[in-house]
Amino acid sequence: MLLSGDEANRVLMRELLIDAGETVVNFQGQHEASETFSSRYKVRVTPTLLFLDNKGEEVAERILGINTVDYLPFYIEGAIDHATQVMTH
Repeated sequence: MLLSGDEANRVLMRELLIDAGETVVNFQGQHEASETFSSRYKVRVTPTLLFLDNKGEEVAERILGINTVDYLPFYIEGAIDHATQVMTH
């Protein structure tokens, strides 16, 4: 989905590496350790897909791990649709 660019006008997708030494720019525009960022969201399993609004609030149910690769795009699309509805209403 990310590589195809199909969602480029709807969502901003980012991959966050939670290894020690990695950093991320948080929703306040500050650099912080990826471990700190992921801990704030209680991410304990990888991969975990979070659906966040521009304030960093979760707006759709997260996706934990990958059970069935074939259905993953369907679940992601559903979460994006739900998040979009939440943020536009």
